[in-house]
Amino acid sequence: MKRITLAALTLAAAISAQATPLGFTDTLGPSSQGTGIVVKPGQFYDIQYSSSLNGTQFSGQSVQLDLLFDGFFIRAFTQTQRSHSLGVDFFLPYLPFWPGVMPPPDSPDVTGTATLLDALGRPIGTPYTLDHFLDGGPTFEADVQLFFRPDFASTPTDFYGIRYDLQLSDSPGKMFAVAPRQDELALFGVFGVGPGVPRDIVPDAGSTLALLLCGLAACGVFMRAHPASRHRSRSPGSATQLTSR
Repeated sequence: MKRITLAALTLAAAISAQATPLGFTDTLGPSSQGTGIVVKPGQFYDIQYSSSLNGTQFSGQSVQLDLLFDGFFIRAFTQTQRSHSLGVDFFLPYLPFWPGVMPPPDSPDVTGTATLLDALGRPIGTPYTLDHFLDGGPTFEADVQLFFRPDFASTPTDFYGIRYDLQLSDSPGKMFAVAPRQDELALFGVFGVGPGVPRDIVPDAGSTLALLLCGLAACGVFMRAHPASRHRSRSPGSATQLTSR
């Protein structure tokens, strides 16, 4: 009877550990350029850092990762919402390298949601379902890309962080790891990096469609060009011009 009870308690503890998300918090400082930056279509703004997720194994667990902005915030303008241009891409490297150019069958997977946070760490709106991609190869470290495009009930809206609620696959031998490159949060579209940015930017009616098309085109160019751009030296937080390959 004692053995059965002990086995039941062990199983219950294992199930509870799987059901309770592991909590991680990363604090991201302002860019080397400071604040007061307005990012426009065709540019992106990225922050490279070392995530506290590094070293975590893919063991089928739930993970909550809060990215908190320290000393800056992101402002979505009226122009941002009308052009639906703001995109957020999060790159998490993992090991090992791929043996070829395509993801191996046992590649890890990450699903989940992202929620914008206000200055007090409270959710803004509802969670967004993440699109997730794998990138890698035999000569550079693989990564998981987590992408979403937020909507805003009203503008201007400032957010001070992002909460990622993630479900990791059960992939033995796979782990988040920083070497040889850093984790990266990249934002593109039309937005401000405050303080020191305009209270709002409102496009005229005739430019809304053009902004929308430009934002969508920038998204496509970003997804194609960004893997190569990670091999170039960039200052963390720089606003970088997109170029198609």
